Amino acid sequence: MNKNAVRIVSALLAISMTLPIAACNKKKSEKRSGKKITSDTPWFDCSSFAVEPPVDRSRNLMVLEQSILDYDAERLLVRTNGRYEIPVNEADLISWNSHDYDIDTLTIIDRGTNEPVRNIDLREGLGSTDSIERVSVSNGNIEIVFTRTVETEPDCFESTSYIKTINTDSGAEVSVTENVPDFESDISKYKLGTYYIEAKFFFVEITETSGYYLSVTAPDGNTNVVELKEDRHYIDYINFIVLENESTALISATTDSELSFYKLDLRSLTITRADSKDYIWIFENTHTLELVGSDGSFYCGTKTGIYKVNFAAKRLDELFNYNNCGINRDLFADLNLIDVNGDSFVYVLRPGAFGQFNDDPVLKSIEVFRFTKAGKNPHEGKTVLELYAGSNYISQYVGDVVAEFNDTNGKYFIEYTYRYDQSEAEAMEATSMDESTMARLNINTRQSSQLAADIVNGDGPDILINTAYLNQLNGGKYLADLTPYIGTLDQSKYFTNVLDAFKVDGKLYNLPIDFTINGIQTKHDFNVSSGIGFTTAEYEKFLNEKLNGNDVLVNGQTFYFAMLFNAMHDKFIVNGNADFTCPEFAELARFVNDNVHQRSAEENDLTEDEFIEIGTNYTTCYGPKDYLYYSVLFGNANRFLGIPSTDGRGPSVSANTSVAVSANALDVEACGEFVKLFMSVEMQDKIATDGYFVLSREAFKKSAAAALEYTNSERFYYANNDQFYDAYRITVPDKSIDDLEKIILSCSHNDSADSEISIILIEEMPAYFLGQKDLDSVIKVAQNRVQKVLDERK
Repeated sequence: MNKNAVRIVSALLAISMTLPIAACNKKKSEKRSGKKITSDTPWFDCSSFAVEPPVDRSRNLMVLEQSILDYDAERLLVRTNGRYEIPVNEADLISWNSHDYDIDTLTIIDRGTNEPVRNIDLREGLGSTDSIERVSVSNGNIEIVFTRTVETEPDCFESTSYIKTINTDSGAEVSVTENVPDFESDISKYKLGTYYIEAKFFFVEITETSGYYLSVTAPDGNTNVVELKEDRHYIDYINFIVLENESTALISATTDSELSFYKLDLRSLTITRADSKDYIWIFENTHTLELVGSDGSFYCGTKTGIYKVNFAAKRLDELFNYNNCGINRDLFADLNLIDVNGDSFVYVLRPGAFGQFNDDPVLKSIEVFRFTKAGKNPHEGKTVLELYAGSNYISQYVGDVVAEFNDTNGKYFIEYTYRYDQSEAEAMEATSMDESTMARLNINTRQSSQLAADIVNGDGPDILINTAYLNQLNGGKYLADLTPYIGTLDQSKYFTNVLDAFKVDGKLYNLPIDFTINGIQTKHDFNVSSGIGFTTAEYEKFLNEKLNGNDVLVNGQTFYFAMLFNAMHDKFIVNGNADFTCPEFAELARFVNDNVHQRSAEENDLTEDEFIEIGTNYTTCYGPKDYLYYSVLFGNANRFLGIPSTDGRGPSVSANTSVAVSANALDVEACGEFVKLFMSVEMQDKIATDGYFVLSREAFKKSAAAALEYTNSERFYYANNDQFYDAYRITVPDKSIDDLEKIILSCSHNDSADSEISIILIEEMPAYFLGQKDLDSVIKVAQNRVQKVLDERK
């Protein structure tokens, strides 16, 4: 059976615009924390195996890819294609043939044993001028469409297309016939119970229509053709064809960029258009896939798991919840579902380059994961702790630690929740930096308000991942102090200054699992009095003398001011009390008023080439590789300074991944044990190895050394050959690692915005910048509004 998994991202966007989304009013999912796992709570065991690429490991590889070509109940067909490295000294040889370095092999895997049955060289029998265009499976045979190019006369060439058919069972050639290529697309194939449909695209220019020829093969073997078309309309592509009942097929197609549905009577072969509103219930959640399983049923994937489409009841029935298995949750972002059969399903992890040096052409082998429903849940009797991840992002490291906790803790089991999903529509519609910043502040305010209310009422999640940017929650009313679980760290072994930057009134409410450093990276040897960051006066001079007035901080006045305020918030808010009457506040206001445009441009003022020319940019570095990349790009830009402040403070830090514990968690101590796992030597090394900044200085140095070696290698320049030509090529000195460590040590603050306070400043400060009010009047109103917000949090 051919795979009928089809991603319909464009169609889902279309349906969101053309139909009312009932999901906007859906009931909030209930709290999972505190529930007991019983013996009949579904659990799925997982087994996996890798398909080793059939390549000559003694030869260097330029590129290598693997993909699933086809599958059925008995076998899995994996295509491996790529190219070996071509020796430079052979390039000028008359007899040189690039196809000698091609890799194109089909591996047949027995699904019972997970072992390869045979490898078929898809280029066997092809000549030096033959190029493979497409490989597919039809009626159990492998079809190779290739083009043969011959020179008919000097400098004149003619190409002919052929179809080569290979028997899948034996690997023997069946036939080679001339192909007649036309405008029509590939044939899509659908197995619907005892019926079989092939869909072939057509386009008629005279009538301005396009559609599909549907070849329907009945159970008796008879085949008839019916046309799916509409007058004066384009049917761009079929998203899926699925069996709605034993005699009716449902067709989803994109027509004139809109999502449409049709019903095909498989007996009379008549097609009628269906009302799209009758199928909105299928799309009420954000689906990641639609798939017809080998059991004939139609399945949808969501953020939480796999659902079976129940057409009779017009509902989605959950088959598999990602919480009900033991593998790393992060994997599901990269797994592709290829088959479902009852309580068993198969995912494939396509090979990709992982880690910080992802230009390596030798990619991971494709992996196949098979899930089977277990008879009993191995975690029976455990109590559920609920984990929420901001922005619904669950990193590999969080997934590893959750899996470790669940395997080793005898009392608790962590489950993920998506009940705080936030719409990103406002941010996606933004057309300028200011609009984007405002949208993000609004989204964060709504999210933090909902979390705060639930935490206070005892209904919030127990563990919060990636919510350090929600500064409204950073207090004992909402979050537990993690200091007892981290302990006292040796500053010679850890970046304790980074931890200090995340503390609020001496307490640590969010632990940065890995962090970024943020500041102005520049090649200019500009003197700053503090040595680590710009004062407002120094930045004015730098802006005019070195940047020619082109500010690398691109927000408009009010948003620019809020950014500077956030980087100095410790001066203005202390122990829950706001004081904007200090001279520092007035100096920031003066600086912005004198030097910043009222509004940001729709796009950044400078192009990347211009950033390169001036050798300066506002940079967010996630790890050593990022710092070294920009150092080379901007011409030995090894300085990294704090943004304008009144005291010339250094760069800021932000949490790339963070963990927090609710003050009203079901068991704060158990959650604290979970937090401890992130500080293990093994986990710190693992995160650093993948290129991120971590608290462990030893892990950082090992990662930085690897990044330095890579940056000075040919691989770095090969991977960035569009930018790093000879003019930018430099050898980065070994001392860069020590320089970067000093930069991290110069970070003393976390500039995460308190969205509620930022919005107040954005609303009140324009009156000063536009000359409508004096600064003292603006300060009085803004300070009073901020203090009311702070008082509500006490």
